[in-house]
Amino acid sequence: MLDLRVLHYFLTEDGLFLKKRAEEILSLASHTEEELRSDNTELNGNIRIGSAESDSVRFLMHAAHKLQLTYPHLHFHITSGDGPAMMEFLDKGLIDMAVIYSHADTEKYEVLPCPTVDHWGLLLRRDNPLSQKEKITPQDLWDEKLIVSNQVLHGDNHADKLQGWLKKPLADLHISATYSLAYNASLMVSEGLGSCIMLEKIIHIPQDDPDLCFRLLNPPLEDRLFIVWKRFQLFSKGTQAFINLLKQEIPK
Repeated sequence: MLDLRVLHYFLTEDGLFLKKRAEEILSLASHTEEELRSDNTELNGNIRIGSAESDSVRFLMHAAHKLQLTYPHLHFHITSGDGPAMMEFLDKGLIDMAVIYSHADTEKYEVLPCPTVDHWGLLLRRDNPLSQKEKITPQDLWDEKLIVSNQVLHGDNHADKLQGWLKKPLADLHISATYSLAYNASLMVSEGLGSCIMLEKIIHIPQDDPDLCFRLLNPPLEDRLFIVWKRFQLFSKGTQAFINLLKQEIPK
């Protein structure tokens, strides 16, 4: 019997599209079945979140833990990815909410801003002369070998902000590498591929780390996450309770 994983390599482009769509339908059907089986007397089931990498996600996890203390049979599932991918998942019903940096259409979606702000900076080696500076200016990076996220390079909301801060087009800079996951980016920096522009606290760098350090940008460059879900959607009781709690946790 032919293994489906082997069959994948023989599919045409149309076949791969149909395979992907079938997987999405099966995932959505499984999600719906779980909601229909949920117990009416106690909140339970699965809450699916698609999120960018950010320390601000800590806010959601704090709320998730708080809710789970009362309802231990609630389960949280995080899918990580960039804004466009997470919004696609949201539109297809594969996740209950997306946590993104870009703005969403408020006529189509409910949008809740995270209460905390993320700051941009530079992850670099300690033997780099820039590590002697307290903060990094745009001019410091004009001739620096840089590592940037794929989202930035392909022109998302981050790209516009960063390019405005740099005062130079990204195409005029020396971008030596790109990344999707911050940990891999830290390995790139450690091995000398360049210095990485990233958000603060995504990678934990101890102050006494002998190899790497992190320096904030100056003038400051900030970003805020937004929690997004579909307007007028009927959620499971567990997901609705989580949304209600998130709203309560936002400072007035």
